[in-house]
Amino acid sequence: MVDGFVFSRDAGRHPWRPNWVTKRFIAYRRRAGLAGFRLHDLRHFMATTMLAAGVPVPVVSERLCHARTSTTVNIYAHAMPGGDRAAVNLLAELLTPTPDQAAGPSRQDRRPRARPEAVDWRIPCSPKPVPCPALDLRASSAGPSGR
Repeated sequence: MVDGFVFSRDAGRHPWRPNWVTKRFIAYRRRAGLAGFRLHDLRHFMATTMLAAGVPVPVVSERLCHARTSTTVNIYAHAMPGGDRAAVNLLAELLTPTPDQAAGPSRQDRRPRARPEAVDWRIPCSPKPVPCPALDLRASSAGPSGR
């Protein structure tokens, strides 16, 4: 059937009701004895868990089907470990005198201390849309049976 519904219970003839997935999720969640949380909360859980584990932002962004990695960073920056720590460590390195400088510079050695290489903290954003395999619905014609 060419003109059928992608998410249907009977090979495309009748669509799922809009809240069908949410109701099934709530029933399964209750049956599992889990505390109340929304289905959408699983999306945030997946993203924050992957970022906290060190999965690269572009990979997480693609899984979330964000068109730009900057969207992922804007929403989930709190879950990315080390960014703030790296900035603090760099600043501490720049401001902490070495043991020979602790006594103060001699007249002969008043050259400025060499600074570490600059770090580019920006994340490149692709102007092209990101393909999202999670939304490839061509193979998803089989839906739930019944209501």
